[in-house]
Amino acid sequence: MPDTGPASATRRFGRFFGRGDRVPGFWRLGQEPAPPPGAFVALVPGAEVPLLSVTLPETLKGTARDSVARRQLQDRLGPDAARMTLRPARLDGNEGWSHLLSAERALVARWRAQVQAARGRCRAILPDYLALPTAPGLWTIRTEATGDAVMVQARLGPGDGFSAEGPLAALLLGQALERARTQSNVPVAVLRLGPPDPALDTAIEGVPVFSDITALPASLSRPRVLAHGEAALDLGTDPLATAEITQQRLVALRWPLALAALGMVAWGLSIEVQTRRDLAYAAALDTATTEAVRRDFLPSGPLLDIPAQITRELERRRTPDGNTSDQPAPLDLLHASSGHIVTSPARLVSLVMQPGSSLTFELEMDDFSTLEALLEDLRASDLPANATRSGTEPDGRVTATLLITMEGGQ
Repeated sequence: MPDTGPASATRRFGRFFGRGDRVPGFWRLGQEPAPPPGAFVALVPGAEVPLLSVTLPETLKGTARDSVARRQLQDRLGPDAARMTLRPARLDGNEGWSHLLSAERALVARWRAQVQAARGRCRAILPDYLALPTAPGLWTIRTEATGDAVMVQARLGPGDGFSAEGPLAALLLGQALERARTQSNVPVAVLRLGPPDPALDTAIEGVPVFSDITALPASLSRPRVLAHGEAALDLGTDPLATAEITQQRLVALRWPLALAALGMVAWGLSIEVQTRRDLAYAAALDTATTEAVRRDFLPSGPLLDIPAQITRELERRRTPDGNTSDQPAPLDLLHASSGHIVTSPARLVSLVMQPGSSLTFELEMDDFSTLEALLEDLRASDLPANATRSGTEPDGRVTATLLITMEGGQ
């Protein structure tokens, strides 16, 4: 009898696959004593892990589709649903899937225990019919003689399949073919592997049957093994348990994340408040500057370039009557002293000019050292400057009245 097992199928079809289609070896749990060397996929009896169909609207996607499908099967299975593990069969990347993989929890636990010793090499635990090569439009059927019975694995395209004894398999194939004809979705070909079975051949009558994969019609895509998302149905993992663990970790991080978020919000609010204060101070400073310029230099006209306009106005006011006496003109002293004040950290609040007598500057600054430095700077330039008043404001600012007496003034 020819070798028709999964490992044999891998060997026979290996030359047909491309370099990127290499698949691990297969190990039938309970039928083979030890797994193959290297990576492998553990196969369990497909009759124990059926794909159960559900009726869902095409528009239902994601977790909502998963929830509705589970409720449908739980209603159909009744109390037995509590003993089952259900897995959406998103085969071939189809988000409009219509089957769920089902298996008893006790069996799944036993299978996991059987591969525990070699878990590092086990890539997945799958029902045996998912190890068959398949492609869109191709049905693959494999028969195996086990004692007095014939076991059949069938893959009805990438999205469906089953395992059953010969008579039941023939009935299921006949029903599947009838549905396919009703839906105008008859397979292009059937790939038959293993010994012949008259009941199966009768069930698929009318569809071209091939026993050699290389003889399949050219219109079919290349049949591939484990290339249609089968790994997502791995019974060796529990997606729900993984999701619960992830949720528990997120819950544990809830308070630290909330505190971090509150800290970020508080920091953002403080930056916003400080920015508004700075903008308000800048606006007040602009207003004060404009008022001083209007009061002392340019009572009318547009203010386009205040420094340049003040410079021109000072030049215009310099010795307006042509007096060239040795006594310095008030605007000359203002010009000489203003350069020192502008370049110092002190901020000018107001200026009072007494023609022929003195210049009085009202200043504010951060500390008294700034005032002392400014006085020394003015005196070093032969400007007789004195602080007639100085004091500290409630907010910490230092204010001072600076007097520059003209030569010969009182």
